[in-house]
Amino acid sequence: MTFSFAYDGRSATGHVVDMGELGHGLIGMNRIMSAGIVVLGETRFPKRKERLPVALQVSTPAAGSVEIFGQLAPAAAQIPLFWDLITSGKAKTAMEFAAYVLKWRGGRKAEAEAHKENMLEHLRITEAARDRESARVHDTIRRAMDLIAQAPARLAPAAREAVAPVGRSAETLALPLEGSAPALIDPAMADAIRSSGDLTVGDQERLVIDVDGIVMHNRTLKIARLDGAGFMSAVVTDPTFDLPSNLYIEALTSKRRLVVDAKRTLRDGRLERLHISNAVELDAA
Repeated sequence: MTFSFAYDGRSATGHVVDMGELGHGLIGMNRIMSAGIVVLGETRFPKRKERLPVALQVSTPAAGSVEIFGQLAPAAAQIPLFWDLITSGKAKTAMEFAAYVLKWRGGRKAEAEAHKENMLEHLRITEAARDRESARVHDTIRRAMDLIAQAPARLAPAAREAVAPVGRSAETLALPLEGSAPALIDPAMADAIRSSGDLTVGDQERLVIDVDGIVMHNRTLKIARLDGAGFMSAVVTDPTFDLPSNLYIEALTSKRRLVVDAKRTLRDGRLERLHISNAVELDAA
């Protein structure tokens, strides 16, 4: 079985990613995918330090990314159900598992549930192909559901490692999925994964903000809170932020409101931070 995932954008556009961040990313993805294969193949969690052998396959870089190719060693065939997944063409289920864990930890639980349903459907097809009794199939699916539900909490440290480059030397982590668009982990989701507690990341929306300050070294704005009195931080991923003249500086110096595309991050229903991906224009009002 071969698979791939990619860190895209920022420095990764030129095929460059911080070595430490990439190392953590590879370790995290290895742990998540190994766990997924064991959970889906044997309906149990891996034992302590248990890892399936995964080898990196080096190839010519794809344009605009740092793409990682991997291959499971033949020992993976020793897990009967996973071997069935491979031979039935459903081996990408392990990537669905990774997408589920990262989306759940990243505050996008509705999207995570869709990945879980894809995994369970693959399991149902595989179990039916093995001509098992319906009661045994039902028991396997039930145990798999329980283990999948535990996975985001148990794999939280691995998730934090997997997104180490995201929002830093890369803009996104892309996980290719069978029959659908890649699952994307963006900076807002990566920050939620790195944070403690249960956060929710909203859809991108167009907002009008009041800029009160700019911190260049960590790409943040001090803005008036959208949900009440006081101020809050907004993280800027927009590439134009680095230009010597940009809309953020103009909004601050002219004391005019700024129209942006952004995602809200909520904690217990209260707005905690914004991630701004684009400055649209100065507000005409």
